[in-house]
Amino acid sequence: MADEMSYDAISFVPSRDVTFLGFSVYPVMSNTKDDFTCHWRYKIGDQQGHEHSTDFNHEKDVKGKMCDVMLDSEVSVRANEAITICVRFT
Repeated sequence: MADEMSYDAISFVPSRDVTFLGFSVYPVMSNTKDDFTCHWRYKIGDQQGHEHSTDFNHEKDVKGKMCDVMLDSEVSVRANEAITICVRFT
């Protein structure tokens, strides 16, 4: 998923069929209470998705230092097919 912008990424491979609905992010930023945007994309096997952006309000959306990103629709993932999630913050 290399492109002109840098992402933090994690990959995992489920051992059985799963439904991918979303993920949580830990927005590591300085001790600021500012609102922020999470730019994200995911890849399932060889199929790469487009970049999406989710705006977060620090006071409303950050719970226990975590934020949830939910997909618009469920994505079926077959067993042994890699899922890669990439995020960056602005």
